[in-house]
Amino acid sequence: MSTSIGLLILIVDTLCASASPIAGRIEVLSFALEQVLVAMRLLLLIPLLCLTGCAITNYQEVAPGEYRLTAHGNIFQSKETLLKAIDKKASKRCGERGYTLAGQGALSTAPVVSYYNGQQINASAVLLTETARCGGSSQAPSAPPAASK
Repeated sequence: MSTSIGLLILIVDTLCASASPIAGRIEVLSFALEQVLVAMRLLLLIPLLCLTGCAITNYQEVAPGEYRLTAHGNIFQSKETLLKAIDKKASKRCGERGYTLAGQGALSTAPVVSYYNGQQINASAVLLTETARCGGSSQAPSAPPAASK
């Protein structure tokens, strides 16, 4: 962004020092301002992209037509987002046969170590594990019945 502002200052100084018509100066200045605004929008977009992240889903076949699915993401991922990722993977694995999810749906966290520019970064990942059984209805398991009074 400082490069864009420096470029804008250079353009304005050049325009003021030159003998070009005012219309040409305004056109160049307008273009420079548009470039600064584009740079500012990009700088605002980058943190949003970092926060959204994505859920990664792995599967393991535990029996014919039965899969253990694990979705994991960063700490900003909700249970609903992870469950959508599991539903998508179960639908892909079971196809037209449909599936039912059998599991507690409990979230857990696990430590994650990564490296950026030679520095070790310790973080946490959120995990959700479910078991998909192919051949059932294609929907998530219903909530447990409420206790009667």
